[in-house]
Amino acid sequence: MALMMFMGSRQARAVESLSAGEFASRCADAGGNLILDQNLRVDGGSAELAECQVTVGSFRLEIERARLSSTGFLRVFGESGGEIRVAHSALTQSEQAAAPVNILLRAHRVLIEATTLDFSGTVHLETGQDDRGEVHVVNSTLRSIAADIHIGSSGRGHEGRSKVEESRLFAQVDISILSSSLQTEGRGEVTVEDSALDSSGTITLQTGDEGRTELRENSGVHAAGTITISSGGAGKTVAHDNRIVGEESAHILSGGRTSVQENDFTGSGGVSIEGPRCRARNNIPAVECTRGTLSAAGGRSFQHPE
Repeated sequence: MALMMFMGSRQARAVESLSAGEFASRCADAGGNLILDQNLRVDGGSAELAECQVTVGSFRLEIERARLSSTGFLRVFGESGGEIRVAHSALTQSEQAAAPVNILLRAHRVLIEATTLDFSGTVHLETGQDDRGEVHVVNSTLRSIAADIHIGSSGRGHEGRSKVEESRLFAQVDISILSSSLQTEGRGEVTVEDSALDSSGTITLQTGDEGRTELRENSGVHAAGTITISSGGAGKTVAHDNRIVGEESAHILSGGRTSVQENDFTGSGGVSIEGPRCRARNNIPAVECTRGTLSAAGGRSFQHPE
């Protein structure tokens, strides 16, 4: 299902196929700045990359059954309609790298499936600002040894979708998963399910106005700092059947509806559940709702506990 969503729009275009080694050579021959003029498929093999920037434009880059290790910043940029798909592969920092290496994958649609992204530097998956951007991470492992993990869709656009399922995310600094978080009437969606998130800093899951932020059946969402799970005005925030530990605190809130049920917060420094229409049931320990409203400036005014 995830694959079909990304494959249908450009099947009619020509596709060039390269091995991992051929792809690394192509990027080196281009002086580290490879510009696609058609869809490109990297299929199989292993290779080491120096710093490489790939401009996808409105085309599609697929990496499948390949292992690429980088000694320098790995950047892939797509425009409106551009797609990046990485499946059954490993993109990692090379043991030969002299300093932390970052990876940035940015296109209108980004799919990471059955893949490992393992870097010392930042690990960022983004769609840009256009409406209806999508980032989907499924059955994958993302790790940043010394920095942050960021997943963001349609930051200043509408109806972005950021989804993480059956995956593991580990970050030394922060983890953020956002969708249409800066747009009025953004209607973004953030979904994290059947996964494990672990941060030595903070964890933020956030949508903007009319957004939907959902956290379901996750075996562990742990931050040494604060965990914030939120949606904006007229939004909905759902946290059901999770293990959630914010060692400093955990905040779950919405400017619309908040539903927090059957979660284990044992070990959290403090838990707050907030929203004008709020329900909290069967959590450990028991936590009451605080009903309030989000102000235009983004602050909160509170009324009374449920």
